[in-house]
Amino acid sequence: MDGQYYASSGHFLAGLVVSLVYFRKRFPLILLCGLPVMVLPDMVAGDRDWPHETRIVGVFPIVAALAGRGIGGVLDWLSPWRNLTLATGWLLAAAGGFTTHAQVADLIVSDGQSYLLPLSNYADSVIKYLTSRRAL
Repeated sequence: MDGQYYASSGHFLAGLVVSLVYFRKRFPLILLCGLPVMVLPDMVAGDRDWPHETRIVGVFPIVAALAGRGIGGVLDWLSPWRNLTLATGWLLAAAGGFTTHAQVADLIVSDGQSYLLPLSNYADSVIKYLTSRRAL
């Protein structure tokens, strides 16, 4: 993992900690159960070593919700100390900006070549259906 993504990983890990602390509430429990449900079936079945692309896409909202839960939980725990909460808010904003800048720099400011994104069989069939006359 590159150093530029540590801020996002920190948000996610904070979300895991906050969800484990409040695991008796419904929303953290759904998030904690959603990760294995989306990732493990392909690996347990033995079909592949890595989850299918559509399952990985299904994990994105869960990871984003966990990161948001982590940020909110940390700010909630620090709420008795106003100055510390303010400093943490600024640090979180700076970390998010740094991560966003690094990701955009990786995507746009590359070696001048365009990226070729191959389509999987699932996406290929969806595109064929959408471009046919039946979808209209």
